[in-house]
Amino acid sequence: MRVTADIGDGSAGAAQNARGGRNLAHTAVPLVLVAILAATLTPTGGATHGLSLPLDRALADALLNVALFAPLGAALAVTGRATRRVVLLCAMLSIAIETAQFVIPGRYPSVLDVMTNVAGGMVGAFLVRTASQWLRPGPSLARMLTACAGIAALGVPILSLVLLSPSETDGTYFGQWTPELEQFERYRGRVIAVALGDETIPPGPHPRSRALERLLHDGAPLRVDAVAGPAPGRLADLFSIYDGEERELVVVGIDGDDLVLRRRTRSVGAGLESPGLRVRHILRDVAPGDTMRIAIARASRGYCVQLNTARECDLGFSPGEGWRLLVSPARPPRAMVAILDLLWMAGLTLPFGYWSRARATILGCAVLGVSLAVVPRLAHSTPASPTQFAGLALGCGLGWLFRVRVRGVAAMRAGFSPEI
Repeated sequence: MRVTADIGDGSAGAAQNARGGRNLAHTAVPLVLVAILAATLTPTGGATHGLSLPLDRALADALLNVALFAPLGAALAVTGRATRRVVLLCAMLSIAIETAQFVIPGRYPSVLDVMTNVAGGMVGAFLVRTASQWLRPGPSLARMLTACAGIAALGVPILSLVLLSPSETDGTYFGQWTPELEQFERYRGRVIAVALGDETIPPGPHPRSRALERLLHDGAPLRVDAVAGPAPGRLADLFSIYDGEERELVVVGIDGDDLVLRRRTRSVGAGLESPGLRVRHILRDVAPGDTMRIAIARASRGYCVQLNTARECDLGFSPGEGWRLLVSPARPPRAMVAILDLLWMAGLTLPFGYWSRARATILGCAVLGVSLAVVPRLAHSTPASPTQFAGLALGCGLGWLFRVRVRGVAAMRAGFSPEI
């Protein structure tokens, strides 16, 4: 049965909706500005720095900057500002932020940040200008968008595992015992001995660097004997391996009563983060002066870490943790990790849920769920968490609800309600 409803002049209703959207955008602009300023002007510790062109995580910074300024560009475009005006306002704000970062501890002003911030504003404005095309696409465009969204939802978790896999470098390897490095707190304990497989690693350049490279590639067990120092306030380097170009390969660090393992991953070459693995509270019963015998071995699912008699396994990255390639928060609470897992997977699957048809949504999201369960087994990685599966289902469901809502609004504007 079809029920019709006369809602008056369609043009008048569209004008009213447009005014409502502009009013909402005017409210959103200051909120977005507050979020941008909080994200870019909060001190992160460390010294101030001069103008830089950071390359180690250039792609991660660029993607984050685009994502940060896109909502601002969208809100400004909805208020009726021309695209060139949006670009100018985003550029002025970005230049002001980068200038302020000269005196903010731990911040790195960068020309690349200005460029990518402006690009983010342009992306937001472009999405607003083309909203009618991608919100209500025709059949052919909808099929193409559905396919792209499905490939992204399936491919990004797989690509994340590839990028989070270990990677080695050429050149001379250097063993470092409690080094004093700018990015770490100095550890006040003492290293007694280190061995990787059957190779001992004294401090300084290693005469058999290629042997160390092979052992790292093969996942040889790492053993570190040390005397504990006071618990550091932030991450401190107990033992590490760097190459001659000062590229980090391995770090065994102490952060409070946590043990942190960092391995160079393939993501570094792509300009993304190389996150670490954290064993929480494993040093809880270790006092300054106690002997620490640390053993780290690769297992079928990630790593096993043992400190004296305490042992924890299945430490690694799961397919739903691709957000770690963009951000690597210090001492993240478990609740924060769970929320980021949920939001990441929901963000990956929401576009598929929106553009696919009802039956395809159910079938496609079921396939994505099965893939999320199977891929870690094939890759010998940590299984996906229940939170990641919940995020997948949430994204598919929200995408479907948004599609229903958009179609309902379109039907009301046309002067009738959908069939019931």
